[in-house]
Amino acid sequence: MPSAPESEQLQAALHARLVESGEWHRILEILRRGLSESGWQAELQEKALGHAKAQETLSLPELVQMLQVDAQASVPAALRAEVTAELHSFVSRNVEET
Repeated sequence: MPSAPESEQLQAALHARLVESGEWHRILEILRRGLSESGWQAELQEKALGHAKAQETLSLPELVQMLQVDAQASVPAALRAEVTAELHSFVSRNVEET
């Protein structure tokens, strides 16, 4: 098992390779398209508008904090699984077993 610094180095190297290879953009597009097609974005916008109207004094940091948990929890399970599978596939292709 790698140490914390080794793990951080591996994560940074994988992220760099993910970006350089274009896989980051491809996976991000899968996520964006899936969120849009599922109605997730529209639903989150409605929640944001409702929360914003309910605030006496509009505060963006408070609004973001209120929405963050709901936003993460409401990502469709199938989409979450698809993106996770894509990331696992990339890692398995780019990391040698030790």
